[in-house]
Amino acid sequence: MERVLLYYLRAAEQLNAWNVKYKNDRFEKILRNVRRQLSLFQHHDGITGTARAHVVEDYSIRLKNAIKDCQYVMEMNIFRLMTRNSYEKMDYNKKYFDIDDSNWPCNGSIRSPIIFSEEDGNSKFLVFHNSLAQWREETVQFLVTAPFILVSDLDGRPIQAQITPVVIWDKITPTFLTKLYNLHFVVKIPPLGMKTYILNLKSEKTKSKHTYFASNIISNTSFIAVNIENYPKELIKFTAQREYIITLTNGGTIHFNNNGTLKSIKTDRIREPWPVSVQFYEYGTNWWSKQSGAYLFLPNGPGKPLVGNFVPYIVYTEGPIESSVCVGLPLVVHCTRIYDNKIEIRNIVNISPLNNFEISMRIATTIKNKDVFYTDLNGLQMIKRNYFHKLPLQANFYPVPTAAYIEDENTRLTIITAQPLGGTSLSSGVLEIMLDRRLSQSDGRGLGEGVLDNQPTEQIFHLLFENLEGCEKRVENHPAGALTLAAYRATKELLNPISKFVYVSLETALRKDFGTKYSPISDDMEIITLRNIINLERNSTEVNTGVIIHRTKVLECSAHTGNLNKSVQLHNLFPFQTYGSSIHRTTLTFLKNLGEVDIEELQFCPMDTKALIFKHIPFKI
Repeated sequence: MERVLLYYLRAAEQLNAWNVKYKNDRFEKILRNVRRQLSLFQHHDGITGTARAHVVEDYSIRLKNAIKDCQYVMEMNIFRLMTRNSYEKMDYNKKYFDIDDSNWPCNGSIRSPIIFSEEDGNSKFLVFHNSLAQWREETVQFLVTAPFILVSDLDGRPIQAQITPVVIWDKITPTFLTKLYNLHFVVKIPPLGMKTYILNLKSEKTKSKHTYFASNIISNTSFIAVNIENYPKELIKFTAQREYIITLTNGGTIHFNNNGTLKSIKTDRIREPWPVSVQFYEYGTNWWSKQSGAYLFLPNGPGKPLVGNFVPYIVYTEGPIESSVCVGLPLVVHCTRIYDNKIEIRNIVNISPLNNFEISMRIATTIKNKDVFYTDLNGLQMIKRNYFHKLPLQANFYPVPTAAYIEDENTRLTIITAQPLGGTSLSSGVLEIMLDRRLSQSDGRGLGEGVLDNQPTEQIFHLLFENLEGCEKRVENHPAGALTLAAYRATKELLNPISKFVYVSLETALRKDFGTKYSPISDDMEIITLRNIINLERNSTEVNTGVIIHRTKVLECSAHTGNLNKSVQLHNLFPFQTYGSSIHRTTLTFLKNLGEVDIEELQFCPMDTKALIFKHIPFKI
């Protein structure tokens, strides 16, 4: 949840910074309090989960309230930026947008759908916000109450869309909802900008030729009832267990074995399929000496495969935009989604009925990485790790805040995680990620209680299988690694998903977009922070806007496709510079002015970070 709040705070600060003409102290106070709540959770017992139960509950309440506050600030600022209204005419107690936050891990509950009714009319306006400084063209998903929908932009151009059934899982058994549907389509959003799309309700007779229904196969020896209103019955079939192949739009293929997990992957740059398997493992705890607890991981031996004594239900869904394979396994609902030529894994883990139990996901390949693997340091850089056989198993696990990878001379497997976890490489070709743990006792390190507050939790990962031919080779004893450009982009997109807003006010027409006139920065750069800074000068009408820009170090490959540039044209990205502004270097905390700079272009070296303050007069974008 802390990572979700960090995303919302960053996005809310960005949107609030654009509205400098109608600067509002109400929003500044809200965001200041949110930063305090986030800082409170940065305590080492907060981020590691080693606090007592009542403290964890207090953390949860504070984080949830802070997320709601950020969403409120985003909603109000988007209404101001995307309509012609001024803040003076706004009702701060009115609901202008509903927010769909289904991009983030949840507890498996059904999110709120977009409801079409005669009272609301047959059209819904959607606003998408991109908090990254690059153009983004990605698939988005909504829950809707009607299947016959035409998606278009405000210029009237129809957008290809896909309808799939909504499936919820009761442990290992799927249930198809009768009156809810998943809607998928691709949006294109400018850097640090927004764009509006429309959903128009159609009838079965007037349905759009641009909206497609996905085909579905249910694999099991037992029959379950499936009755979805207005969904073509010929697109829902039943079969016995079998292998399944999904073809990507770039020519690659994803091969699944007969238990619904990955078997092999072939990309557009690889001639032969890569064998790969995904399996879940369990760890117990010592019973003869000290036992595992909140601080200590003391397993009673190597992990054991989780094996069920039943034939699992497998649901295959395939369409032109998104395909997926979901299977109900012991303690885990494991889904593999394929969209935008990406491989996404979503696991809903529930170990609450058990005690002294820890569960992990193990991905096995033919990569010859020996005993070397790489994990990240809080998303900043990749560090080389070695598996030491002389040490106990638990000593070879390391934090995996955002990414880990294994590689050999020609191939690399990278896993990007939406939530911080732990991981290791126990043997050549294997990458293992810990998912959840439930422990009955204290480990004597001060907590005084076990880890018993588990909830069914959804966890999100992206897998990248990459060919390293044509990439730079580092010396063998180099202590650090680097993500490829594709992996770095995947990390930014997973941690900063496109924000989705459903316009419910309808009293004012929306603009079709915002930010299209600003240019993107290099793909290996990121806007870390963009927010208003308190002006300490008395009687000054100037507005101070702070920005932090970071350039990372990516693995240089000849096959890189993207915008790579070591400089940033400030006037092409930020409108502040065109309104009588001055630029000042500052510290990362924005507390110290390091002097005015007279430049329009900033040069960045790899792993370089610069902080600036724009001093400018208020203006209307």
